Amino acid sequence: MNMPTKEQMDKEYWGGTYNELLTIRDLAKTHHIKIMPIKKGDKLIFDKKSFIEVLYVYDGLHSPVGKTDINGMSVIAMIYDRNNKFLLTGDLNKKLGKYLGENADNIEADILKAPHHGTEGFAPNVFFETVNPKVLIVPSPKHLWFSKRSERTRALAKKYHYQTYVNGYHGDITVISNGDSYTIHTQRKNRGYI
Repeated sequence: MNMPTKEQMDKEYWGGTYNELLTIRDLAKTHHIKIMPIKKGDKLIFDKKSFIEVLYVYDGLHSPVGKTDINGMSVIAMIYDRNNKFLLTGDLNKKLGKYLGENADNIEADILKAPHHGTEGFAPNVFFETVNPKVLIVPSPKHLWFSKRSERTRALAKKYHYQTYVNGYHGDITVISNGDSYTIHTQRKNRGYI
């Protein structure tokens, strides 16, 4: 966990308070759980050909685009399962999203977890074009997905023919990979959006 500063947390009041983070840290310590920083290149290995790797992570103070808000601290990680790649983006937003879209050569993926709930403030179109996903998974309530704030994501999904799943519409979304292909199952049997 990369702890934001009190100043960073105070600017992002809707995400919690700095004291709440300190409580989490103290609870972990009480239960002998070590909190370790996350850094680029960290890997969690499942087996020889399946792992998750941290591709990018910044502290919100020192990044290629200067200072960012707390969303700029999101971990950008790739899950690799043999021939399948799944990109996780947290709340990646415009500044870092633009930088990665224009400079990263390792973010192309089969499935993209939409940044920032697919709502405005999120990564620009160049990021989506660089990732070039076949499937877009959007962690968003239905009302937000169908709102003006998600209009650009819906337009991108339509333009690039992303098979799109929104948890507020489809319910729980499960991706099962066998290393060569993957299947997607949803709690509600609504067709993939688009």
